[in-house]
Amino acid sequence: MPPTPGRAKPGDCVPAPPPRLRSTHPTNPDARVESYPAIRYRVSLPPRKDIRWISRAVLCVLFVAAGVLHFAMPEPYVRIVPPWLPAPRALVYVSGFFEMAGGIGVLPARTRRLAAVGLVALLVAVWPANVQMLLNAHAAGASPSWQAALAARLPVQLALMAWVWWAAGRPCRAADPPPA
Repeated sequence: MPPTPGRAKPGDCVPAPPPRLRSTHPTNPDARVESYPAIRYRVSLPPRKDIRWISRAVLCVLFVAAGVLHFAMPEPYVRIVPPWLPAPRALVYVSGFFEMAGGIGVLPARTRRLAAVGLVALLVAVWPANVQMLLNAHAAGASPSWQAALAARLPVQLALMAWVWWAAGRPCRAADPPPA
């Protein structure tokens, strides 16, 4: 009789059972813990392969770092504020504050959508500064490669807006852990 698929034959190497985990049940210490993902879900750690969570972490680092630079080195930002806008230094500080707030805000679920709306609005609001940076480079006779890089930055900012919106969205149903 041929062996049944999935069944171990005598003498086969059989993998060891998973280690017994300590129960997190509040009243029954002998309650069986099913798997590591169940523990991860109970303590609200993200699944390792959650691309949206990784994206939010990267966005947080990028926006917080950019916001800090607005305060640490405001002069380069002040120079690219369009001349038709009032109080360039104040605008740099305000945009830096909201970059940091939005970057931090994309992490918690409660503030994620509001932070995404705010960051997309901020990216739209600073669009004139990016255009002004390109105009300043052209007027100063910057190298064509630098002007091309600044021109390429404009559509990249559209992609950044889409990335922020996507990362703050609800995860796919297939990636959701089962309800506890």
